[in-house]
Amino acid sequence: MKPMASLALRVVAWLAVLCATLMSGALLLGQGLPRGRVIAFTSTRDGNSDIYLLDIFTHHFTRLTHNQSSDNDPTWSPDGRQLAFTSYRNSNFDIYTMNVDGSNLRRVTVHRGDDFAPEWSPDGKHIVFTSYRNGYYQIFRIDADGSDEFALTDNLSGDYNPAWSPDGDSIVFASYRGGLSQLFLMDADGHHQRLLATIDASAFDPDWSPDGARILFSTYTSQNRYQLFVINADGSDLRRIPIEDPTIFSPVWSPDGQQIAFLSWRTGVGSIYVADIGANVESLLTDRAVDNYAPAWQP
Repeated sequence: MKPMASLALRVVAWLAVLCATLMSGALLLGQGLPRGRVIAFTSTRDGNSDIYLLDIFTHHFTRLTHNQSSDNDPTWSPDGRQLAFTSYRNSNFDIYTMNVDGSNLRRVTVHRGDDFAPEWSPDGKHIVFTSYRNGYYQIFRIDADGSDEFALTDNLSGDYNPAWSPDGDSIVFASYRGGLSQLFLMDADGHHQRLLATIDASAFDPDWSPDGARILFSTYTSQNRYQLFVINADGSDLRRIPIEDPTIFSPVWSPDGQQIAFLSWRTGVGSIYVADIGANVESLLTDRAVDNYAPAWQP
């Protein structure tokens, strides 16, 4: 081989390694990649429930937590630089935050009851979460630094799955206060709690569309089937997402509102899929060998 040709090949190989390194770093930092490219999720692929990042274009996985206890429920800060999540690392479930590269781990809630399912406020200053600390499920709000914690709901039937509206004014949540789990709305301070709509099934896992106009959610029917629905934020125009899979739930919107990610147990293990709502085309993101769940799309 001629010297110049050999040099050119070495340069090409070096550039390929550099690009891969930079891409991996961008994935860890959650920066420099197009919106909608990275999904955080929980997986048992290394033998324990830990938090991972997935580049959905390259299918590159990055493990963020390395703890013998269970880490679950990742959710992004509005600026995409931090994750809040649930961890059992202190003998009960509490809310933690960390940078998107896994550094700067901080415990947010400190209580003997279980705290889980965190959601950031749109301004990044607060976190809402579900707590089981008084013998029933309640929704609490806390500052992201762990201060100023207080209950937003106090209903013996049980409230859970809070999700903050993009404008920060409202929170949608699931509640058993009518007997069957239904979706309710309240102001961000907990006032004016009201039923969103009456759904002929158990409704849960709500997620606001990026423009705040619609709410995506899961249902569970008396026929033991899961289905996905979308409804306007005023409770009108209920529509089913036409995906024929009785095991789907945990839906989340993509940042552009054109796709959804969701969990399916159709193969016997938890797998994460992405579907194009307009074309009703779906694709598998995770492998079928281990459980993967709780997808959260980077803003």
